[in-house]
Amino acid sequence: MLLSVYNAMVAVCPKAVIIHPLANCVFPAKAEHLVDTDWEDGPLHPTVLPFAATKRLVWAAGESFRLSHAVRSVYLLVPNMYGPEDSTDPNQTAVLDALVSKFVHAQRTNQKEVSIWGTGNVIREWIYAPDLARLMLEIAHDPYRPELDTPISVAQNEGLSVRELARIIQQAVGFDGAIQYDLTKPDGVPKKVMSNVKFRAAFPDFSFTDFQAGLAATIRYYQSVL
Repeated sequence: MLLSVYNAMVAVCPKAVIIHPLANCVFPAKAEHLVDTDWEDGPLHPTVLPFAATKRLVWAAGESFRLSHAVRSVYLLVPNMYGPEDSTDPNQTAVLDALVSKFVHAQRTNQKEVSIWGTGNVIREWIYAPDLARLMLEIAHDPYRPELDTPISVAQNEGLSVRELARIIQQAVGFDGAIQYDLTKPDGVPKKVMSNVKFRAAFPDFSFTDFQAGLAATIRYYQSVL
């Protein structure tokens, strides 16, 4: 499908620009702090290998068409997303939305506990999905700034552990049951927090949605559909 898109661009609109959101799972498994220039400097974590490998392949395809046909691509290294309108199936959605869905459902059905994969100690960076949409629209209007010539992290340089996040959601939802951590399930990479130095050089005035406001909107959405 990706090759078909690029081939169509070459044939019909070679001056168009395609924007690729690449999940931060493309960073090396052993990276302790995720810096834009190091995103392909090492093997992937085995827990995300199938998904992350395809994202690295997206970059390889885009670069191949740039070299062969001068087609421009922009690559955004994106943290874990959350927000309204995601799936109501916690097995088919991202971590934060899955947790909100679980807690809202548990509170509505008077469950005594919520089960969460792993130890809860892993740290993740979060971005409100509408923020990424706003940024992509801004880039579409001006895709030629030099910082976009290579992959760039959409970063805030801060994160929360899953354990901290679960407590915040539990309190916000009003769930008074227990939280159980399923230690038979893997944790994944211990920490995924991206450097925002390059991002702030390119977008000094971009404003991210306050986390508490984004979380409140996400909770209201799940309360309205579950």
